[in-house]
Amino acid sequence: MLKMNKFLFREYSQCKERFWFRINEPESEFEISPPDVMKEFFTAQKKLIEKYAYELLSKKNTISCELQKEIESEHFRVRIDICAQHLKSGKTDIYELYNSRGFKSHRLWDLAFLTLALKDAGYSPGKVFAVTINPEYQRTEGDIMPEQLLHVIDLSQKVNRLLPKVKLKLKEAFEFAQKKAFEIYPEGHHCNAKDCLAIRRFNPDSIEKISQKVLKTEPSILPRIKTQALINWLDKLKYPIYFLDYEAVTSNIPVYPHSKPFQHVVFQYSLHKMNTQGNVEHFEFIPDSKVYPLLDLIKSLHSNLEADKGSILVWHDSFEKARNREMAARSPEFTDFFYDINSRIIDMERIFNQDGGYYLHPEFYGKSSLKKVFPVLLPDEPAYDLLDVGDGMMASILWHRYLTESLGENYSPELLRKQLSDYCGLDTEAMVKILKFLFSLDLKAVEVDEN
Repeated sequence: MLKMNKFLFREYSQCKERFWFRINEPESEFEISPPDVMKEFFTAQKKLIEKYAYELLSKKNTISCELQKEIESEHFRVRIDICAQHLKSGKTDIYELYNSRGFKSHRLWDLAFLTLALKDAGYSPGKVFAVTINPEYQRTEGDIMPEQLLHVIDLSQKVNRLLPKVKLKLKEAFEFAQKKAFEIYPEGHHCNAKDCLAIRRFNPDSIEKISQKVLKTEPSILPRIKTQALINWLDKLKYPIYFLDYEAVTSNIPVYPHSKPFQHVVFQYSLHKMNTQGNVEHFEFIPDSKVYPLLDLIKSLHSNLEADKGSILVWHDSFEKARNREMAARSPEFTDFFYDINSRIIDMERIFNQDGGYYLHPEFYGKSSLKKVFPVLLPDEPAYDLLDVGDGMMASILWHRYLTESLGENYSPELLRKQLSDYCGLDTEAMVKILKFLFSLDLKAVEVDEN
């Protein structure tokens, strides 16, 4: 007999085809995937939330807490993050933990499902709580303060109001699972999830359509160039031209003092500088210790980036500008410096953005990230997939592991710094080479589209 867990129930509620696929082919090759570093990172983050929540709840001497409580009955097999049993009444409270700054209402269905599973297993359900992260919590020099870090939200009334609907949906799901056959209509499949197993199994050709936004024009071997707009953009650049990129560490549990959950804390930069003759210099900063490096980083950047001179090119300017404002707030003596930087920043990505860009290529497939544009324009140059650290998320995760002493025995800090230098340096080097590529274009000779 099928035993329902919250993931199966969620799939039934969102996509019957996917639910059918999972219960009939649970060992399918489509469910097997390589380890996901990002998923592992967030799992580790949730373990920390679990630790702090347990520490907070254990201060109450009227309840007995159990982590990752497995509940199994005739109809259900579930795991509850924290079960807290009241010693006097015997009622059991549910605490579900979320790696988020707030609770999303659609998760109420999960909580109602867990309540019904708890009751079906013979427990007396008590209250239902969601534990989320307080985004305004600021870490001090000492240990994490769980009572300040976590928000504990009582959702009992909302869950109780939802129970009748969930019972009905559960009844439908069990009846559906008893059917001997189910006809799937791939063309009418309504699920838009990129990892939908039903799509992978029955309509694999649609995956590309779902995962990519393609150019709205007929593809061709030539790019579409708004010639005059691109010429005007290039003419406005002022020398020396700088190319700037930051790497930042971010986590749900802040690792640096005076930082907040989810905050992007800059720990590294790469800076290339091009003069009027096209000669290029490179500067960088990577900390040599676990101490919060803000002041040293700012001083290094200040010494390598001339004030009031030259355009500063970045890729996706909202990130760098936001980090500059944050660093200015933390170091008021450098406020003018950072606001000068922001006034000179020019976003290279906008040249290649499908909405209003000046240079569009079919092989961008509607994307404008540096890692998509660079290999299309300069296919013979070093590629990101040859690096050990190939994207900003990986850089952030590895630096977080370094700070929390979880890199692993065979991963030295020196090796990590070398890999981070290679990655961040390639970001600004790629921008240099893209700009030289644009300068080298004979714009009068290429196919253009001024519309």
